Amino acid sequence: DTIINYKLIVTFADRELYGKAISFFYHVYQTLDDLIKKYKEHPSLTKIYVLLPIIERTGGFESDLKFFLGDDWRSKTTN
Repeated sequence: DTIINYKLIVTFADRELYGKAISFFYHVYQTLDDLIKKYKEHPSLTKIYVLLPIIERTGGFESDLKFFLGDDWRSKTTN
């Protein structure tokens, strides 16, 4: 636990490391947002799709990644 806590402190303290850490979540949320859009006509997703402007996270992550990693943030993250 001590080593994990130390890694978290280092990650939060380093701008680039933090940016790379949140990039993992970006790819998850981008996929979720894209799938909701793709399958918006599916009966299970019609109610969720109308909420997409509220719950969509891709744009927010892109702004954060640009802030933490710079304009070329896409080249600094992995898919």
